Amino acid sequence: MDPKPTIKFKLNGVSTSNADIDKMELEACYHALNNLRSLLFHQPMLDLLSNQIDEGNQYFESLIKHSKGGRRECRTYMKVTGVSATDLKIISSRWLRSKPIEDMALRYVFSTHPEHYAVMHGPGALPRNAPDCGVEVIGEHMAKIRYVDLQDGGEDVPGWIMKQRDYDYEMVEMLAAKLTSGSGFFFVMNEFMDTEGGCKIKLRVFFPSAAPWSIVNQHAQHLAIEFRNLLKMVHQTIEDLEDSF
Repeated sequence: MDPKPTIKFKLNGVSTSNADIDKMELEACYHALNNLRSLLFHQPMLDLLSNQIDEGNQYFESLIKHSKGGRRECRTYMKVTGVSATDLKIISSRWLRSKPIEDMALRYVFSTHPEHYAVMHGPGALPRNAPDCGVEVIGEHMAKIRYVDLQDGGEDVPGWIMKQRDYDYEMVEMLAAKLTSGSGFFFVMNEFMDTEGGCKIKLRVFFPSAAPWSIVNQHAQHLAIEFRNLLKMVHQTIEDLEDSF
């Protein structure tokens, strides 16, 4: 017996493939999620997830403790045509600083990954700055994380991170990810290079060494989904701008 049925579609007289239906289903899932995330924006979402966030904090704190400063790397490489690293940086930075924050979250943060649950300004952050705190899934655990930009002078960049730097990639983003307790959870080093007709992207996260492979593997997938969607959004924006002339 065939393990699954064979189905052919016609929607209002138009032949439609299974791949088209898969795309429609994914879009419907995002619409449903965005509706819920809009209704539960910020504090209602934090209240709803509070127990899971607390559980995640305990789990991640245990990883930090058992790692004793050791690190384990997660990496995702991307080779892109049609979008330059410069375009990606300029357009996404503009989106991240747009107001109001509810619209920015819906159009930018929530659209890049289904497991982005909330975005906000962290303690002491100025409202005019880009949000620096968010709630997402890391591995199988909920995390509320504040991102500290290591290049703005707020904290020293660890020497071991600088040794990892690939200077062929002219643009870099270096962040420290902290739990609500203030404990340093992981470090981010994202590197970007313009190429002829596109760019190369190297996304690297340094987790505590006690983190299981499931977290490392899942987060590599998370980054691939997030940046693929972001690149598609930037590409569409560039096309729309070109079509407007």
